[in-house]
Amino acid sequence: MRRISALMALFGASVIAPTLYAGPASGTFSVNAIYFDTSAFPGRGGGIGSSFDPAYQASGGNNFPPSTGAIFENPVLEFDTYVAFGGQPSNESTAAITPPATPPGFDANNGFFDDNTRFSGAIFSGPGGAGLSEINPVTGVQSFFFARLTLPQGSEPSGVIAIDILGEVTNVFDIQLFDPAAGAGMGSRGFREFRVVGQKTLSDVELPTSARSSGATALFDVYDFYIELVPAPGAAAVLGLSGLTLVRRRRRASA
Repeated sequence: MRRISALMALFGASVIAPTLYAGPASGTFSVNAIYFDTSAFPGRGGGIGSSFDPAYQASGGNNFPPSTGAIFENPVLEFDTYVAFGGQPSNESTAAITPPATPPGFDANNGFFDDNTRFSGAIFSGPGGAGLSEINPVTGVQSFFFARLTLPQGSEPSGVIAIDILGEVTNVFDIQLFDPAAGAGMGSRGFREFRVVGQKTLSDVELPTSARSSGATALFDVYDFYIELVPAPGAAAVLGLSGLTLVRRRRRASA
């Protein structure tokens, strides 16, 4: 029995159906480090969080992605707040990648969420090599997943981080919010340009507010954070012209 399906049916979680946008970006990219906190790393970001609501911390979870087995045993762990370093958000069949290296004082049970409202610290590739981007299953764009933040309903995240992408100039990025349900396009800024997105993946998920109080629940929104490779305008134009030519050929053939 798939417990997570039963839980979401019981709690009435609203799942946003995946929608494909803009066409896939050209090529993969590798991330060497992500910096959340200016206090520990001056000039390298200001963290991500909510100014007034605490992030959801599931009982039995920690700062890193839950395993598929742990989610099977305790389905609310899928909605825990955590940092990752690639892959896709954890669920019963897929596990996000645990950061291979962090600065002193940051590990599975310390740091990152000291005040329960904001990411801090940094995550690095470590000796195992840099993390590789993948296709975001919701947008179809080459992306690098690095965090899940579950906030009380209506509370939006914001912040600034810095990223070190191999072969690219390290840049500081404001978080851009993206809601697939709104149908907004990805936009284009040029070849090999990047942006950091807080993707609203789930809305109005009803979760228990305390492991000691079985009857207390509240509604939460789930944000997944990605570094995205912005598709080149030229590539988008070529794809559009190719599609138009194909349509014309089909029309002539049918005539």
